[in-house]
Amino acid sequence: MRLKTKIEKFNKLNLIKQLNRIECRWEGRDVVTLIGGKESQRWSPKNKDYTILNFADISKQFLNNISKHLDIQEMHFKAYGGIQELKLFGESFDFMGEKYKKMACLLSSTDGTRNLKANFGLFREISETGLMAREAGDEYNIRHLSSKQKDFIFDNDIESIFKEALDLIGSMKGKKTSLQIIKKGLIGDKGQNSSRFIKFARKLSNSKTDKIKGLTKDQILILKSEKNILTKHKDFDLPIDGYIAIQCYSELFKKHDSGVIAKESTRILKLI
Repeated sequence: MRLKTKIEKFNKLNLIKQLNRIECRWEGRDVVTLIGGKESQRWSPKNKDYTILNFADISKQFLNNISKHLDIQEMHFKAYGGIQELKLFGESFDFMGEKYKKMACLLSSTDGTRNLKANFGLFREISETGLMAREAGDEYNIRHLSSKQKDFIFDNDIESIFKEALDLIGSMKGKKTSLQIIKKGLIGDKGQNSSRFIKFARKLSNSKTDKIKGLTKDQILILKSEKNILTKHKDFDLPIDGYIAIQCYSELFKKHDSGVIAKESTRILKLI
C-alpha cells in the first residue's frame, strides 16, 4: 500500500496524520512495518544490534527544526514496503533565469536497505528534478544500530549546505565538459554503469528541457544508439555545457529517493 506521493501544499495536520499511519514493531525476530494498519514489509535483521527508529517521531522533530531554516510551502511524503521518505519544499525563487525551491529530505527504512539520513538541496521546477551538493554528512546520517545511536544536529550549517548547492550549480553554467569526460568518469573498467551512460547520452538529444541544441542528424543517431555510442563510434565526442550535463544526468533519477539523488548529484558534480 502506498500513501500519497505527489507534491502537495504543506499542511502540518495532514502530514502528521500521514506520518501516524506508519508503524514498525518487533514480532519475534521479524521487524514488521505497517501502513494504515496493513502489513507492508516483514524483514529479519541479521544484526542483533538492530534498532527500530520511529520515523513518525523523528519526522516531527525534523519538521520543527527545518521550519527554522525553511519557509515550508509544499511537501511530498511517501511510504511503501519498508521505505519512508519526507520532502519539504520552500518558496519558489529565481535562480539563473529559472524557478527553484530549497528542498529538505528525510529518508529511512525498516527493511535494512537505508540508514536514517537527511539531505538538503534544490528542486528545479521546470524539470521536476532534485540536485544536492553532497550526500548526508555524519551529523545527518544514523545507522539503525543501538551502538550507533545519536541525535541529528540541526544548526545554521543547513544554511551553508543550501548555499553550497546554489554555488556549485551556478558554477556549472559555461563550464566546459564533454561526452568522453562523462563516459570515462561513469563507466568502470569492467563496463559498470554502461547503461547509465547510454541513458545519459540519449537525454542529451531528447530531454524535453535540456537537450543540446543544434545537433546534426548523425550526432543524434550516435547518441540514441547503444551500439554506436559504445562500439562503432566509441571515440565520438561532443562538447557539453556543465549545466546541461548535470540537468540531463539528474533526469535519470527524478523518480528515485533522495538518497540516490544525493549520491548521483555528488557523482556528476565531481565529473565536471
